[in-house]
Amino acid sequence: MTIYEADLDHVAAWVLDHPNIETGGNLFGFWTHTGSPAIQVVLGPGQRARHQSAAFFQDVDYLRDSGGRLQHDHGLQHIGDWHSHHRIGLERPSGGDAATVHRTLGTTGFPRFLTCIATLRDADDVPPGEGVRRPDGHGDRSTRRGGEVVVLHAYLFEAGRAEPRRGRWSVLPGRSPISTTAEQAGATRPTPRRAGSWWVVPGTTRAPVRHAEPTAWYSTGWGRDFLLRLDELGRRAYSSTAITVNADSGELAYRFTTDGGRYAVAFPDGFPDRRAELVSPDGGREPVDPDRPDRPEDLLREVRDLTGGGVIEDGSPAGTPHPNPTSEERTDVMDPAPAAAAGTGEADPGALLPDPDVVQPD
Repeated sequence: MTIYEADLDHVAAWVLDHPNIETGGNLFGFWTHTGSPAIQVVLGPGQRARHQSAAFFQDVDYLRDSGGRLQHDHGLQHIGDWHSHHRIGLERPSGGDAATVHRTLGTTGFPRFLTCIATLRDADDVPPGEGVRRPDGHGDRSTRRGGEVVVLHAYLFEAGRAEPRRGRWSVLPGRSPISTTAEQAGATRPTPRRAGSWWVVPGTTRAPVRHAEPTAWYSTGWGRDFLLRLDELGRRAYSSTAITVNADSGELAYRFTTDGGRYAVAFPDGFPDRRAELVSPDGGREPVDPDRPDRPEDLLREVRDLTGGGVIEDGSPAGTPHPNPTSEERTDVMDPAPAAAAGTGEADPGALLPDPDVVQPD
């Protein structure tokens, strides 16, 4: 299962802000073909969330609003939740947590749901080399003595199975492009200003996890940088821009509005070896075929010519342009492109919240 490094920074910051009471949030992303979760957006506590020593209650209105926008505007699914057990020493879901998740599976019909538990531990108690640590610019954190660290554990609950399976993470560098654009569009609250001072994810690796093609190109380092630059340019040229993922096909699209209506650039598996397509307001498709499809500027100029709208700035992306990557170079992701949703249809994000009147405390 995959998570971006920036999301771990944010979770650690939220936990450190509430060292003696529980805090939490929600996980949005998609399920891969193998049934593993790929997290794209992590929500923290809403303004009206309730924090107690042995329970956390998310702000329902915040989850409904943000979750609805993440589903509608970006095609993401509510695939799990996270909360902290701060200093109580419980690194797995409590009996109350398990009962709440199994009730959620029963009421929604979903076959699986991810639960992440964050705890605070003394840095001296973390064995050297355990998990992936966030560097702080002062060398290897495994040599640090004293202070507290945030430890994040993942558990996958499945319908019909009493005990959850322990998760193993693959940490992707940087931040999800969808998370970035969702925050810029106001779909999520601003992330914490300060990053978590130190987090550990046991049993995890940053090393690329290789699988057979097709590969989710947008989860690679090159793909992430491409989308961030594409969105930066697109927001200057068009209105109502959004990055979406089709839960059934795994196709990623960049949507935008011109005077002629709502368009999208659809990126297939294997992009840029396979060309993107422009989807017109009436659903028609035509190829977008610039000389350098791996350059956002070139691709958007071609889109401008096809739609007759938008002003695309000249110039190269910041830094050195990445050469057109080959299929072999795009294998640094956990799994192929995303498959269908965990359940049937799009669930109301708020429906996955435990009822405050029946939630079982830790």
